Amino acid sequence: SLSAIGQEKSKQAVLMTILPRKGCLKKPGLSRLKKTWRNQQRAVKNHLLRVTGWCEEKEHLMARGIKTERLRIIENDPAHIDHVMMLMSFWEVAKNTGTWIFPPDRNQVIERMQKLQSDKGFAGCIFAGNEFIGTAGLKEATLCYLLRPDHWAKGYASEAAKALIAYGFQRYGWDVIYAGVWDDNPASRSVLAKCGMKQLGTARYWSRARSAPVTSCEHVLTRREWLLNNPIMI
Repeated sequence: SLSAIGQEKSKQAVLMTILPRKGCLKKPGLSRLKKTWRNQQRAVKNHLLRVTGWCEEKEHLMARGIKTERLRIIENDPAHIDHVMMLMSFWEVAKNTGTWIFPPDRNQVIERMQKLQSDKGFAGCIFAGNEFIGTAGLKEATLCYLLRPDHWAKGYASEAAKALIAYGFQRYGWDVIYAGVWDDNPASRSVLAKCGMKQLGTARYWSRARSAPVTSCEHVLTRREWLLNNPIMI
């Protein structure tokens, strides 16, 4: 491996190719470049902390969680299994899913409540105060959320979805985030529109809860489009 001196020389060699030759290796110039880079990195971390409550230091110390103005999305935990069993016992919720069984199967719930590997995404339970109201996740750049029917039409779904999208684009290197909703679920399509997602087309998938094929409206949001509406201030 390179020594510290060798690494510094390599950095200077790279800088010479991108900076004007005259005075390009003067300490004040290097100092400004490094300061700008550090400020940019700090701005990204502060923006992510402000939007989602996430930071690298927290992630190493505790279960991951995302905070919004009214909600907490707490990483999957065995203690929440009964909450999810109750959620999936609502037909109004289960019918809007593709792979969930109805009535809910406890073994499936236990399997789904496993924590995702940190490089795969985030999944957890949504709480308003201390009350469990649903689940949400972002697995391999695909967004999902489910809310108890008594908490629909309160803006919670869009609030959670926007926080997850912010987390996804800034925590991972994804260029696109995807989502799909059944065509007979206009409320969820409205949520995705509020998040800036655009429908690309439709596809047919099997719904285990319905035991029938259903048309899915496929949505996407690119990193570029998200940044246009959510600029990171340095």
